[in-house]
Amino acid sequence: MILAIIKIIIFIIQIILFLILIITKIIIFIRQIVIFFISILLIIRQIIIFLILILLIIIKIIIFILQIIIFRNLRPKNLGS
Repeated sequence: MILAIIKIIIFIIQIILFLILIITKIIIFIRQIVIFFISILLIIRQIIIFLILILLIIIKIIIFILQIIIFRNLRPKNLGS
C-alpha cells in the first residue's frame, strides 16, 4: 500500500516535471521568435536609414546642380562691351 502511494507520488512528480519542461521549451521558443522579429525590425530600420541617407545625398546633388545653373544664368553675358 505504501509502495503504491510512493509510486503514485513519483508519477505525479514526473508529470509535473514534464509539464515544467514543456512550458520552459515553449517559453524559449517564443523568446527566439521575438528575438528573430526584433532583429528583422532592426534590419528594416537600418535599410530605411540607408535609403534616407541616399535620398539626402541625391537632394544635395540636385541642389548643387541647380545652384550651378542659377549662378551661370545670373552672370552678366556682355562684360567685354
